[in-house]
Amino acid sequence: MPTADIRLDAGTQIRDDGETIIVVDARIARVGTQKYGNRTELRPKEEVFSPEHLASIEGTPITIEHPPVTGQLLNETNREAFTVGTTHNVRESGDFIIADLKITNHEAKERVRNGLRGISMGYTSRDDDKSGIFNGEQYDSIQRNMRANHTALVMNPRCGQGCKFDSEKQDDKNYDTIMPKSKNQGAILCQLL
Repeated sequence: MPTADIRLDAGTQIRDDGETIIVVDARIARVGTQKYGNRTELRPKEEVFSPEHLASIEGTPITIEHPPVTGQLLNETNREAFTVGTTHNVRESGDFIIADLKITNHEAKERVRNGLRGISMGYTSRDDDKSGIFNGEQYDSIQRNMRANHTALVMNPRCGQGCKFDSEKQDDKNYDTIMPKSKNQGAILCQLL
C-alpha cells in the first residue's frame, strides 16, 4: 500500500502506509483548568512543561481506551497486553504539549481510520489543595509532579476542542470537560484526529 499523507488544519499530518499510522504534531495536553467530577483543577505551565513531565511522556505506550485494570495504569505485568503504539518527539507548543504518535497495532489502526478521535494521557499527579482564579475561572486545586504512564486513544477526551485538529473550526479556548478523575490518577484528554 502506498503511503498516504493527509495534512489537517492545525498543522498535524497523518501518515498511513498500511503497516503503521504516524500522527505528526498531535496536541496531547494543555495548560489551564480542567474539570474532574465536581472539582476544577489547574494545570499550570510550570508543571505541564516541566522537564520531568515532558521526559515522562517520551516513549509512553499508546493504548485503546484506558486499560481496564486497577487504577487504570500500566505496569510491567500488563504493559505488553495493552500497548498498540508509542509516543515520540514530545515538545511544547504555545499552551499545548504536542507529540508524534506511532500506531502499529491492527485493531488500533482500524479504529483510528474509523473515527477513534481522542487522546487521554493516563498519569499520576499530586493535588495541591490551593484554590484561586486562572484566566477568569475559579479552580479548587493545582496539579503538581505530573508523570505520564500511557497515552490512551479515546472517544470522549477531557481536553476537548482545544486539542481537536480535524474540525474546520478550531477554538483553542473551548475545553470540553467530561471525564471523572480517580484519586491517584489524572487524565490529560485531548482530541487526536
